[in-house]
Formats: sequence, structure tokens, C-alpha cells
Amino acid sequence: MLLDEQKPKTLQTLWLCVLLGLTPGGAWAQAEAPRDESAPAAQSEQSAAETLLDQARAAFEAGGYDQAIDLGTQWLQQEPESADGYWLRGRALAEGRQDYDGAVADLAEVNRLAPDFADAWGIRGWYLLLPGRFAEAQAVTEKAQALAPESFPWAVNLGHAHLLQGDRAMAWHWYRSSLPLIAEESTLREGPLADFDLFRERGWAVEAAREGRDWFERAWTDWRAVEALNQRVIELYGAGQYQDAIPLAEEGVRRAKALIGDVHPEVATRLNNLAGLLQTTGRYGEAEPLYREALAISKAALPAGHADIATSLNNLAAVLQT
Repeated sequence: MLLDEQKPKTLQTLWLCVLLGLTPGGAWAQAEAPRDESAPAAQSEQSAAETLLDQARAAFEAGGYDQAIDLGTQWLQQEPESADGYWLRGRALAEGRQDYDGAVADLAEVNRLAPDFADAWGIRGWYLLLPGRFAEAQAVTEKAQALAPESFPWAVNLGHAHLLQGDRAMAWHWYRSSLPLIAEESTLREGPLADFDLFRERGWAVEAAREGRDWFERAWTDWRAVEALNQRVIELYGAGQYQDAIPLAEEGVRRAKALIGDVHPEVATRLNNLAGLLQTTGRYGEAEPLYREALAISKAALPAGHADIATSLNNLAAVLQT
């Protein structure tokens, strides 16, 4: 599964399932291509080779995958170090011909030429998952998730890779991690739920896939309720009704932990909110340990230097100064 990633408040997502015809389920919005450093710097005139690449892109977008493959191959013969060329041809091979071996080889070249392009790692992982190369898919998708930890498709696909290898505990770790990032019900149904349907159709981990599907449906609904609760806390805070907001914030922390686990950035956010309410009402001794817990979660769950870690540090410093 695969979608364009952003943080939860502005989620677009970039999945690795199917909108482009990879499988019966899932969805994918086209990701931004890696920057191709091999292209000429001068923009006044297009070279014949550049025209080839433009034609290949147009063919791909129109669903002319065979033409896109042919034109992309001609481009790569002239520009063999073109990340754009491998990116385009690899996706066309998978979507047009279900040639996952060829697609994986091309996306490996993208990984070599543009190693920080998370989507190429993630899509390559999906193309490994589809033909049943689960262990390889896991290793590649781990790279995508590490590069883009706030992109839910890679967390979901990591869960899938573990599930299909029989590791339910790690599968649910990643499923819980992805849950807050799924903003729309259509995204849920076209992505994770469609994935589980595909796995069951193929006879892969049938019972576990059924459980995964049922869990996502229930948990996503429950998470919407947790989000609504958090919104109510924010409204009460804005209205200065701090005492009324505190029990709702406490409930929100409990319910978030039950759904997504104790070590998740969304739990840290809710802990910070609760601590802020307590601090506002003069309950500094109760606020401090919550700020410390939020900081520990942020450090464990987010990459070093993330802005949310700095926020937690600032919150803790502020309460210590009171």
C-alpha cells in the first residue's frame, strides 16, 4: 500500500496498494519523482533525450505502460544514471506488466542514485510483498519508514510484512503506529482493508488477515472518537474551562494508550495537553511527571532533532521554573 505522506493534520498519504492496477485492493497517489541530477542545467532548449523522458511520463500518465517502458528504456540508454528514468520505468513495469522483478531492479537503482527518497524504498517494498518475498519486503520497507516515520503507508506495509511471516506481535505494533495517520474512511477502505482482502484471496495468513481487517475497522472508529474527545478538550481550554477539560484530557490519554500503545507521538501530544491543563490550574507537581513521560516518548518514537522533542523539552523546562 502507498500514499503521499504528511503529518496527521494534513495527511495526503502515499500508499502501496493499487490505484494503478497493482492488485485488486489498495490505492496510490503519485509520488514526487526524485530529483534527477543527470538532467542538463540549461533550460532554454530541451534535448532529444529530455523529450523522450517527457513522452515517457505522458504515456505513463495516460496508462500507456508499454510505450512508457519503451521510451523510458531509450532514455536510460542515453542517461544510464537517471533516477527519474528508473523510477518511471520501474512503476510502469509493475503496473502494466506485473513484472515485479524488473520493477524491483529499477527501484533498487533509484535507491542507489537517490538514497533519501523514501517513496522509492517503500514502493520497492510493496513490489517485493506482492510476489510473496516477505522478508525482503520487510528489510526494504524498514528503510522507507526510517526515512519517513510520519508516513503511514510504510508503517502499514511493515505490519503486513511481519504478519505474512507469522509475527503478529510486530504486525500489530506497526498497525497501531499507523492508525492515527489514517484521516479518511475511504483511505482506510482502499488501503489496509483492501490489502487484507487481497491477502485472504491469495490464501496468505487468512485468519490473521481477517483479524487485522476487523481490528482496523473497530480501531479506526474508536480513534475517531479519541480525536473528537481531544477536540473538545481544546475547545474547553480555549474557553478557559480548564477544570472541565482535565477529566476529558485524562480519558483521552487512557484511550489513546489502549489503542496505539504507550510509546507513540500522539500519546505524547495528549500527555503534553493534559500536563498543560494541570500547569495552568497550578497543579505543577502533577504536571511535571506527565511532561517527563511525554519527553521520553518523543525521544523514543521520533528521530533526533524533531520539533516535537524540542516542544516537550520546553514544556518541561517551563514547569520546572514555576
